[in-house]
Formats: sequence, C-alpha cells, structure tokens
Amino acid sequence: MRKPAKYPIIAIAMLAVPSLVLANTGQFNHQADLSYINNDNIDSYLSGSDLWQVNYRYYLDEVDVANGPYALNGFLAQSSQFGAFYTAQQDSLSGGAKADSDFYGVDATYVFDNGWFVGGRYQQSKPAQLSNTFSQDSDEYGLSLGYYLNDNASITVFYSNESQDDSYKTLDNFINREEKTIDGFGIEYRHFIRFETTAGIDFYLVGEKQDIEQTNLSHWQSSPTTSQYQADVYVVSASLDWFINNSWSLGAHYMWRDLSYEYNSDRNNGYYESGSNSIDQLSLNTAYWWQFSDHLAAQFHAEQFFGDRYDGTLEGFSAGASLIGRF
Repeated sequence: MRKPAKYPIIAIAMLAVPSLVLANTGQFNHQADLSYINNDNIDSYLSGSDLWQVNYRYYLDEVDVANGPYALNGFLAQSSQFGAFYTAQQDSLSGGAKADSDFYGVDATYVFDNGWFVGGRYQQSKPAQLSNTFSQDSDEYGLSLGYYLNDNASITVFYSNESQDDSYKTLDNFINREEKTIDGFGIEYRHFIRFETTAGIDFYLVGEKQDIEQTNLSHWQSSPTTSQYQADVYVVSASLDWFINNSWSLGAHYMWRDLSYEYNSDRNNGYYESGSNSIDQLSLNTAYWWQFSDHLAAQFHAEQFFGDRYDGTLEGFSAGASLIGRF
C-alpha cells in the first residue's frame, strides 16, 4: 500500500542488520506474503493504526531472483501476472475507541511479445462506519496500458473509477441518499537505473488528475434538499529508492496535490461556496530484505513522514515487516 520520529532506534537497528542474505540464484512463479504495519499518530483523526495484509501473486513466466534487487524482481521480470490481496485495518481513534476496516482486491496484467502490456484491477473498500448515516463502502475499477521501454523501464497510462452509493429511511419515512464518484486519469514512469558499485536506483514518477462528484439528497424540516460537491484534484508524486545492494535500500518520496472545489445547495434559497488549496508531503524510508532460505524471506521497512497532520498531510512514523514465500 506519517508522523514525528518517535522511534528512531528502530530505523537505526534496521540499518545495522548484517548482510545475512543467502545466495538464491533460482526462479519462482508464485509469491505469497503476510505483512504487518504499525502507523503511530499519523493524521488528525487517529492516534494509531495496525494493518495486516495477505498478498498472492502468480507470474506466467519464471522470475529470476538474480536479476536485480530482491524487492524489484517482479517488476524487472516483465511477465504477465495475476495478484490478489486482503487487508484488515484497525484504527485507534483519539477518544480511545477502535474502528475496523477491510479491503479486498484483484489485478491482472498481460504482457505482449512486443513489449506492450494491458492491465485491469478491482478493489472493494469497507471502511469503518463512524456514523449512523451513509455507508462509505466503495468499489473501484482500474484499467492500464503500458510499454516497456527497455529491460529496466516502463511507461503506463491509466484510468480508475471509484463509486459510493447509499440511502436510508428517516424516522419520518423520507429517503436520504448519497452518491459519489471519483474518476482518475494519469501517467506513470518507472526506471531502475543499474550501477556498478551499488545495485542501483529505482525511480518512480506519477501524475494524475481526479474528478470528484458528490450529490446528497436529504430532508430538512420535511423539505427535500439537494447539495452538490465537485472538485478537480491534481496529484504529482515521485519516489527514489537507492539500493545499496540487492537487500538494503534508502529512499525518499515526495507528493504535491492541488484541489479546487465548488459546493452548492438549494437549502435556504440557495448556498454556494468555492475554494482551493495545495499541500505537499515528504517522507524518508529504509527497507531491508533478508533472504534466509531459497524459498523464504523477511522484509523490514520504516518510514518517517514530515508534514502537519492538521492540514491534510501526514506526520509521524510507520514501520512494518513481511514474511515472504517464493516457489
């Protein structure tokens, strides 16, 4: 798949892990992993969150583990593939309450002999219901078309659609309804630049435009009221991970987002509002892949977010670990 460094000793300990990687020069088609992530006090709504995630991925062609850093083997294989995941998330709210969310998803990519590839994905999100009004459950679909520029680089254009739709009956037998859609269009570029003295740098750049439309039908003093919200969002993000060797990386991530919106309602003879805001986000991370047998590995990562959790950016520390099987 953001706060002040409360636990710098964890990152230091991860950096100090000795190179216990056992040589693995084989191939695999299947990868399955179980991951745990802890986020501490990252945004203004949560005092923390815990995530458990199960992933499975099948590659049609055999993936060579000797081809670059372990964490990038799948990308560098340029193989047709299928994947699925499930995430269970528990958020700790500022008042001490707990909130559980679930996320499911599948994706598939087909790579043609000439270097072109097409992909599709589906995700269902079931966030914790924090109020007794509308459900925030959503369905998201995505399509992508890309091309491998060479053995280490790709460029992709993509489209996604996320939708929410819910209604309920009031005590006065009126129907309140909410509909929301988010359409996203974007382009991404990824390039692993190989070095002679170190493994190399993984560079990732994404630009996306999102169109958000939300309509609410409610009843106020027995009178129907319609409100509409529309927003245009532009997002640019870039990641750079420097792999010291095939196991250990140091990285940075930057994100810029610009939002402009309009809101209108027919309540009280009409109401209109518009506005805009821009934010940027920076984080630093480190990750270590420990290949302790031919088929089993562990990966550890930590990330420090630099922002202000009260202006919509992330601030704080996140750390996690994964157990990975490849067969």
